[in-house]
Amino acid sequence: RFRRVPSEQKTMTSPHKTFIDASVPLFSVDDFTKNLPSHPTLLSWLKENISEDVSGVSRVEMVRALPTATQAVFRVKIVYTVDGQVEDSEQKSEDTNSIFAFAKYASYDDFLDQIQDNLNEYYAFKVLHENMPDLLPEVIVAEVDAKQRQFFLLTVDMTQKGCKSLTLPDFANLHYVESLVKKMAALHAEFYGTEKDLPHSNLWIQNFESKQRVFRKRFEEGRNQEYPDHSYLSPEMKDVVDWTTQNMSEVFDEKLKRWPSSLMHTDVQFGNVLYHEEKDDFIFIDWPNMSFRSLLSELSYFLCWSLETKTLEKEEDKFLALYQKTFIEEMEKRNKEVPRQMRDMATVKQMYIVNLLELPVHLPLFFELQFDTTPKEMITFFNEMFGRIFHCVFRLDAVNVAKEFLRQSIESKEE
Repeated sequence: RFRRVPSEQKTMTSPHKTFIDASVPLFSVDDFTKNLPSHPTLLSWLKENISEDVSGVSRVEMVRALPTATQAVFRVKIVYTVDGQVEDSEQKSEDTNSIFAFAKYASYDDFLDQIQDNLNEYYAFKVLHENMPDLLPEVIVAEVDAKQRQFFLLTVDMTQKGCKSLTLPDFANLHYVESLVKKMAALHAEFYGTEKDLPHSNLWIQNFESKQRVFRKRFEEGRNQEYPDHSYLSPEMKDVVDWTTQNMSEVFDEKLKRWPSSLMHTDVQFGNVLYHEEKDDFIFIDWPNMSFRSLLSELSYFLCWSLETKTLEKEEDKFLALYQKTFIEEMEKRNKEVPRQMRDMATVKQMYIVNLLELPVHLPLFFELQFDTTPKEMITFFNEMFGRIFHCVFRLDAVNVAKEFLRQSIESKEE
């Protein structure tokens, strides 16, 4: 599905340009390690960021493939040559003259396209690179083929620059949680009110209706079947999924009309963040779902997935207040008017609770995971995560709060 680099372009050298829009065709997944060494912009990036003495790229090695459902992601080793350098051994030279990077290929998957849940990640990286580059891993090159709706990203492996990945238990350290809450608030303040200013604006605002139709179909197909390891789904839980798959499209639309919204990563969790200890800062990775959502939806998702139930019950109000305070401060730094809803904690809490229901509506998608081909640890993980989500939904009476939200919307329209 990816085209090969034409031979006449393989010897090109040019000043480094990070983002390339349809000017250089994309590699195929099978032969990119062969063609990447002669990529027109890789050598210029190495000269700019490593050394002017870099003279070429000798090879690119595939280190490992990362399992993903809709994309091809590889960790690669880029070995380069340096003018005038003489080493005692070839191995020593390779260890010195190499960097590690991540290569990602993706195109619009038919199913994800149907539910409008696969933004071309190239555009997400480009917009963020121009506005909040500190949120991203360092980009070596990004290419897009707009006609084929395919893209290629090559980013530095940030573990070489002091970053580390986190695991779910790491969030028992609430300093990480506080830091991420502030980072999300800054992102949301930066892009608040920019819906019409972004390039390809139609890509950024999702229509939940088409997504809900797919979820509803999955739920109806599976509700009368028994799924392995899904015995924890009580009748009450099934009622929540039933209600959300019928009503969340209306709730989603009303939230965008009545509540402030901003551009969000939409999948902030331990697997999609890297922590830089020295800078005490986070970068976010994996941006294909970036879209405009109502404020607090990102925070609802992150807290429910990341914190143990007892910890969340104890710390929830503190993190809501931290998000509110940071968002207001970041808006004021940017001389933007703070939406009135964000100054009222009761409304902030209502937004947080209603947004929780965007989580169980996704459960039908995970029904298909419950088969022998799925690793048992993955099934256990998702069961635990949805268990946390339902605990929050029941504890905060989220369905009834959402029903009241819709009732208020109807009364407002009648007035």
